[in-house]
Amino acid sequence: MRGTTVFLAPAGSAAGVRDVLTDMSAAGLVSEFYWLDDLGGNADAGRSRLVRVSDGVAYDSEFGDLLAGPAPPERIMLCVLIPSLPGDTAVSADRERIVSEHLDGHRPEMSKFTRVRVIIARRAAALPAGTAPAFAGWHNLVISPEDSYGPGLGRKSVHTDDPGEISRHATPVIAAVTGLWAAIGHFPLDDLDPLPGEALRVVRSFYRQLDGHRIEERLRERLFETGGAMPLPFDPIKSVVRVPNVELATHRMADELWIKRHNLLRSSRIQPPCEKEPKSIRGLELTRMFLAFLIAALKRAPGAWVRNFIDETAAGTARLVQQAILGHARSEYEVVVGGKTPDGRSVDWTAYRLAAHQIAAAISRWGGSSVVTRFPEQVANVNLAPVWRDYASAALTLLDAEDRTHGADLLGPIQVGADRGVVPRASEVVADPMAQFTVAPDAVAEKVETASLSPYDVFGIVELARRLNALMDDRELGEDAKRTDQAFTQWAGVVKRTYAFAFGERLTIELLRAREEVRSLLDKLNALAKPSDGAASVSRRERWVTRLALLALALLVLALPLAAIGMWRRGVSLIWIGVAGATAVVLTAVLLLIAFALAEREVFRLINRRREQVGLIDADVANLQAALRDVQVLSQAYGQYQSWSSVLGVFLADPLGRGLAATQRHPRIRWGLPRSTALGIAVPDEVRTERVAEDLRGGVLHVGWLSTPWERTWQSAGERLGPLGNDIRRQPELILSKEGAGSESALDVWSRCIRPDDFETPGASALWEEAVQRMTASDRTQLVDAVEYVREDAGHRISVGDFRAGVGDRELARTGHIDTSLFAEGALVGHRNRVGAHRVDIADHRLGWIAVTTQFSDGVSFDDLNLTVAAPPIDRDETNHDHHQQQYLKF
Repeated sequence: MRGTTVFLAPAGSAAGVRDVLTDMSAAGLVSEFYWLDDLGGNADAGRSRLVRVSDGVAYDSEFGDLLAGPAPPERIMLCVLIPSLPGDTAVSADRERIVSEHLDGHRPEMSKFTRVRVIIARRAAALPAGTAPAFAGWHNLVISPEDSYGPGLGRKSVHTDDPGEISRHATPVIAAVTGLWAAIGHFPLDDLDPLPGEALRVVRSFYRQLDGHRIEERLRERLFETGGAMPLPFDPIKSVVRVPNVELATHRMADELWIKRHNLLRSSRIQPPCEKEPKSIRGLELTRMFLAFLIAALKRAPGAWVRNFIDETAAGTARLVQQAILGHARSEYEVVVGGKTPDGRSVDWTAYRLAAHQIAAAISRWGGSSVVTRFPEQVANVNLAPVWRDYASAALTLLDAEDRTHGADLLGPIQVGADRGVVPRASEVVADPMAQFTVAPDAVAEKVETASLSPYDVFGIVELARRLNALMDDRELGEDAKRTDQAFTQWAGVVKRTYAFAFGERLTIELLRAREEVRSLLDKLNALAKPSDGAASVSRRERWVTRLALLALALLVLALPLAAIGMWRRGVSLIWIGVAGATAVVLTAVLLLIAFALAEREVFRLINRRREQVGLIDADVANLQAALRDVQVLSQAYGQYQSWSSVLGVFLADPLGRGLAATQRHPRIRWGLPRSTALGIAVPDEVRTERVAEDLRGGVLHVGWLSTPWERTWQSAGERLGPLGNDIRRQPELILSKEGAGSESALDVWSRCIRPDDFETPGASALWEEAVQRMTASDRTQLVDAVEYVREDAGHRISVGDFRAGVGDRELARTGHIDTSLFAEGALVGHRNRVGAHRVDIADHRLGWIAVTTQFSDGVSFDDLNLTVAAPPIDRDETNHDHHQQQYLKF
């Protein structure tokens, strides 16, 4: 419960309480508090200045802002301190009333407001002149001037006028009654109503804190230490064994992932139309073609006629496609088809996606085909979240044998006979991102244009192997290249066994296959748009026939008139002349028909083939667009694959948190605490720690134990990204669909900013929390062998029971007597120093604990105590304390 405690104190020795509280705040023992010095008159409390102390640091603050924060306190306590050293002054009743009324009037309606006055007493002390010992309606407390280890034990009266000694003994009691102890909800005044009238209670308190950080570190080490390998998960039903063939298991899982999600990464294709029967030609059409051929023959250009006739059958769509691709996106065409830059270098994989998009957009703008679809002007970001969810799940399944398929047939645990199998090491599933390959020497790195290589860069691995192979023949760098190649081959051999590489290799193969399909279709459409070369071969083969036909036709044209005149002069009848002419014409026609038939036989074949090609244009364009879409999607997937592999590699390199840095702890107090307040460090029992770790291991490292740590890891991405991760903090699932490597997206930045050496896996704490929750009280007790603590700069090693000294024992808390030094004889006769009320709180703190016992006497009057009210001093300035802030506790 969030609370606000305001101390109102006069100048003088009471400031020593503030200094001790500040030291305790620096040690993490007490919560934040506010300190308000004597107002010096009846000034408006809302305009007063006060000090806020948090983690040992004091900040100036305004009283008016104390209750105006975004999260109003649920409880508010005003504590007025009344010192009792000679020369001390007191806060006047009017000043107490002003502050009290301001807090009560401005607090949230549902908050609880408590008023308490605390007298810091000494035996036979005199309270400052004008002090009212008690107010009706307030908790009026007097701190017992005693020093004791615990309730029910012997006690020692504190007789001193040293402000430092009084503050050191009184401050822990003040912290208890005001609810300031951190990490434990100790609010003893919640159980008590203010006494009627002006009655008082004498109070004492005891505090113990056992720090369990050594036990935590030792138990965590024993629980999660597996000799460098991943732990073998526990399954109460089936045995879990390590797979004998790691490469077979990892590659099988990668293949199953592709089978399951290939529909998101590869588009379907349109089947081209089936071959049609040759088209029959009617007589009229044949006559028209013959006459055209005859005219072409007369013009001595039959080859041109053949070419024109064939080209007329090619639709203009092919030329339009050529213009759209080559006219508007020549460089992109070269990138996708040739895979080379203008200067001869290999194109990086990131260029394929943009080039494919620009070609697709050019075709879309042309829109000449009925099957062409419109592409957006910006590169599309396909939601591949299911792919990466399954990619991570499959990697986890390889290591913890959990069935995450929800009844499906794919991506289930590896079966080794009747048992489930797991891969022994995380690096065999996803390589550690720090396990990069560094190209050396520098001369070789400069020549192959690669300084280092990620284990997830499949394109780079393939390309580096090719370049090193080509460099081996170099006269100067050949030997260095061979040595580099040997080291690279050894490194790549280890990487290629992993599940991550197997899936990345599948993406790479499919991307290259899609690129080759684009190249093939572009070349096909480009060739279709050019004039046909088939007519030239037809013309060469029929040239002699055409010449013979022309010769026969010329002879017929010249010989027929001459022959007719000669025969007529010789008296041949016109009938025979007509028969001879008709025979010559028929013979000429037969020769021409023979020439036409020989030529047209090949022409018809070319025409049919051309028509079939033109009929496939729509299907080719549609398949080209599908292939271009695949290039874009697979390029996007390859970038995301690199980012998610890097994240998984960091996570799996230390999912148990073995490499976490030691938890930051507050400074340890070595001197200054009274006997009633002790801080100890638990010393672990090695044998029992190992036994408890063994008992916990089966419950924590069960089948599927990686699920919770991994979910916490990726769902915490937004917290690490700052402003870039605002949307991801609200909806963590968005990280699954973000762009990958090279995009500067949230996923890209997150994958680059987490490294094993500076990244604390959130999931590791989840496993540890589960282990702690499974521990019983008996387990916690068994772990502690002894307690080390420091008092008065001297170290002590004692048992847990001796250290606790009954603090937190409810039976001891309800009985006993408070030190007699403060009580008058009449009160002692009436046993008014006995414990009348108490509050005990115990809280687990990591693998240690905190215990607090606060005891109150029954109500007493001021006359029951060895206290008086001093007379007004003659010269207040001469007797008043000058206080300078100092350190009362030593760290």
